[in-house]
Amino acid sequence: MASLGTFTLIAALLMAFFQIFPLRTLKKNPNRANSVARRLVVLQFSFLTLALLTLIYAYAVSDFSFLNVTLNSSSQLSLFYKIAGAWSNHEGSMLLWVFILALYGVLAAYFTHPASPKFMATTLMIQSTIVGCFTLFLLFMADPFQSFLMPVEEGKGLNPLLHDPSLAFHPPILYFGYLGFSLCFSFTIAALLTNKIDKKWASYLRPWVLLSWAFLTLGITLGSWWAYYELGWGGWWFWDPVENASLMPWLLGVALIHALIVVEKQEIMKLWAVALSILTFTFCIFGSFLVRSGMISSVHSFAYDPSRGIFIFLLVLIVLGIGTILILKKKHLLISHRRIHIFSRGGILLIQNILFLLLAFVILMGTILPLVYEIIFGSQISVGVGYYNKVTIPFLGLVLLTMVSTPFLPWKQGDFKMGFRFLRTPFIISLISFILLLLYFKISLNLFSLILFLGLNVLFGLIKAMGHTRFPFISFSSMGLAHGGIAIMVFGIFIDSFAQKEIITSLKEGESISFLNYTLKLSQVMYSQDKIYLLERANLDISKNGKKITTMHPEKRIYLSDNTLTNETALFHDYFSDVYVVLGPQSSNEKWSLKLTYHPQVLWIWIGGLFVFLGGLSGFTRNRNQRVSEKSLISTHPLFVTECG
Repeated sequence: MASLGTFTLIAALLMAFFQIFPLRTLKKNPNRANSVARRLVVLQFSFLTLALLTLIYAYAVSDFSFLNVTLNSSSQLSLFYKIAGAWSNHEGSMLLWVFILALYGVLAAYFTHPASPKFMATTLMIQSTIVGCFTLFLLFMADPFQSFLMPVEEGKGLNPLLHDPSLAFHPPILYFGYLGFSLCFSFTIAALLTNKIDKKWASYLRPWVLLSWAFLTLGITLGSWWAYYELGWGGWWFWDPVENASLMPWLLGVALIHALIVVEKQEIMKLWAVALSILTFTFCIFGSFLVRSGMISSVHSFAYDPSRGIFIFLLVLIVLGIGTILILKKKHLLISHRRIHIFSRGGILLIQNILFLLLAFVILMGTILPLVYEIIFGSQISVGVGYYNKVTIPFLGLVLLTMVSTPFLPWKQGDFKMGFRFLRTPFIISLISFILLLLYFKISLNLFSLILFLGLNVLFGLIKAMGHTRFPFISFSSMGLAHGGIAIMVFGIFIDSFAQKEIITSLKEGESISFLNYTLKLSQVMYSQDKIYLLERANLDISKNGKKITTMHPEKRIYLSDNTLTNETALFHDYFSDVYVVLGPQSSNEKWSLKLTYHPQVLWIWIGGLFVFLGGLSGFTRNRNQRVSEKSLISTHPLFVTECG
């Protein structure tokens, strides 16, 4: 089985090498070159599918002749965790990474039909070459098919933090988001090589950007939810280096979407769109470097060999270098001499792009500064939450301001009277709320007013769209869902940050404590043993207004394989707010420590993230399957006039 897996990787690498043959016929017979390139990417994907299935099968049957299975699984695990464990480690996750890269090549080959076969053949060759580079890394730096001559009887087991159902879904979803930007990179490099940077290029590229960005949104949202309920510290975002590694390409992806809109509408900002396509994929590879180099400390990282990171960092430099050289060489295709009016939709989108780029840059500085400082000075420093909050909140306010103003401006010179006619009602309501909040809290809550302004803007726009078009959901779905989701998400963040309550207490069995409007009684602490861990579970009865609502079960587990101690939090959802309980150690006087946290309206964070995902996904399907003409929506609210033309 191990030999079969290695053979499939070698075969996939050869498919990348064989792309030389269609390259030879690209000028003379582009149709034939395109046909051969399509067949090669399908073969490459088939071999990598077989490789991934081989590893999954080895995990499913607990084949401990595989070093990878021995180090990351055991026969005591359920089948679900055995299969999901295949990508719980560095080597297995890299195999999943390469598999998804190849999948995007197949999707591009059969679901994109540009007029130029030469352009498509070039795109597929570039995508296949990227797959080949990472396959080479698998074979020499992260081989998942290393085997023992004499198989061992039992494996070490799965990382205790990964004993969670999200393990099966989070990595594939996140990678599907990350690696879609590889296809965007391939499209862009092919367009530069074939001199095809125009509206058609933007229309081919934008659906794939939307699909990638949507799944990256979903992956980040799931990761945030996992950190919230699994790690036991009660937060949904910690500005961890690996969290930042996914956030930076997400921000650049937003900027890329908006730049492509302008290219489609006006054929300006082509340089922005090309540069962002290259930069976004570069940041995706850089994120992989952070996770796998072992140079940063994170609960999300699972590789501690810096030599592995060198190869990935070289890929970062190669991708960035190729992109920069081509931009300089083809700059005559990218620079437009048409002016962008600052008070037009294109002008505001340009400002928004600058804000997203600066925001990604300051997050990058906070992420790599400790690493750079240690390399130069030999001592360690830390960049904490305070830095990120101080530098990101002003940017967030400016981004929200551009989001609420952009849809009301025309593509040419702005007309403030027309824009204010649509902004008037949401603006008045938001202004009143701002004054009331200022009087009640004695502080300025400008950010909340912007959130409310954006949310009301989306709501009023939907009402107007429903009254003026036969397709209200189509016109509302993509931008309305995405912008509304951002407003909902930021609302949840804002309320939870300002109104969160936390206490740490100790209770004996039978004792109670009042916490806000709730009464919590520690009725019993139980001990038991599972196949793979020892369990300490508290039964905590929660009541409200004298009426018992439910029983919460915070837990502590000690895993037998390596004596790792983990906390399993207990959550009680009271509509959109949470009571969050973590079980602490037992003291000498037979009391158990408990950390109780109240998170008001916190669930809106993940509901908003889901709306953003649906907005991106609906934008992808609409761009792929349906072109709604701007003429049919001419009388609707400007927010929902389709931007794709």
